[in-house]
Amino acid sequence: MDIDGFLPHMRDVVRCDESLRELNLTWRMIEASAKMNCAEDAGGILPMMAATREGFQRLETELVSSLVHQKVTNVMAELGTRARHVIDIIVRNLYERTADVGFLATDRELCEYVAGIGGTREAVVERLRAYRDKYTVYDEIVLLDIRGGVLAHIDAHSPIEGSGDPLIARSLASDTYVESFRATDLRPGRPRSLVYSRRMLDPRDGQPVGVLCLVFGFEKEMASIFASRHGRDGRSNIMLLDADNRIIASADEQWLPLGSVVPVNRSAQPELCIHAGRTYLVQTFVSDGYQGYAGPPGWQSQVMIPLEVAFSGRAGGVLERLDEAVAEGLLSHARSFCPPLYEIVTAATASGAWCGTAR
Repeated sequence: MDIDGFLPHMRDVVRCDESLRELNLTWRMIEASAKMNCAEDAGGILPMMAATREGFQRLETELVSSLVHQKVTNVMAELGTRARHVIDIIVRNLYERTADVGFLATDRELCEYVAGIGGTREAVVERLRAYRDKYTVYDEIVLLDIRGGVLAHIDAHSPIEGSGDPLIARSLASDTYVESFRATDLRPGRPRSLVYSRRMLDPRDGQPVGVLCLVFGFEKEMASIFASRHGRDGRSNIMLLDADNRIIASADEQWLPLGSVVPVNRSAQPELCIHAGRTYLVQTFVSDGYQGYAGPPGWQSQVMIPLEVAFSGRAGGVLERLDEAVAEGLLSHARSFCPPLYEIVTAATASGAWCGTAR
């Protein structure tokens, strides 16, 4: 880990590092003062003091390095937890949609209507709306014939009468669901829609007679997921990326807008990533899948936090207590082997406390 790349952004660790350096300087001052003021008494203890100072200097380096590692590890763990939860929630949610389309495409009343052997358009629309109201995650449900003609749909504000979308042919040729995420004439005027489609069969002979399309409420559902996982302090942003690392959903679109291509970090290592002139810590996750369903190809969740705010916050009291004890230990040693030196050290440090406090 590049300690120097992180340390300037950790104000509490920087203050502690400065205090430790001052303590090291105090050791040197004690040695010099002892030679001048207690030459006879200090002769035997000066080598031990020099060795102690060198050991303290090594300890200082190791302590600062350990603190930086720990703080970076904590931030990366927090980002990783949020990113993993988001992609897991999305995949689990969409897995349910693959089950919905399979169930509804075999509904006998709907199949009979599409096959032209029973039911009315009004009754079918009412049945579809009741299904939508039960699950609340669909913007639109459409029944199409094999030529793309609209037989029924639930969005009264949508003007669709037919579709030429390639998903119709793909669905008719497939014995399972078809997942599509792009612009479609099933949802006119929208830049993209997430559609789950499946062919419907004639109850009499099992031949394909139409296609059922479930249009997932992508924007609304993503907003709900982000709201439950997005930090209220606004220091980081959560997003959903496609296979090209392009943002397809963002918790804060003013900060990281849709369509932006961003750097990713799937290794979970504390790598520094630069985007739009800012340096970020990044965690990226691809789903492990749920019940054999991995989600739309290439989808991945990501959390990004600017390096300059990643470690901001109140300094921990542990560091303060540690340095006060070290300082007191120094003064005790000075008082015990050379009282005049104790007065010198006390006067030198009287202008402030140790470790990060104002001087």
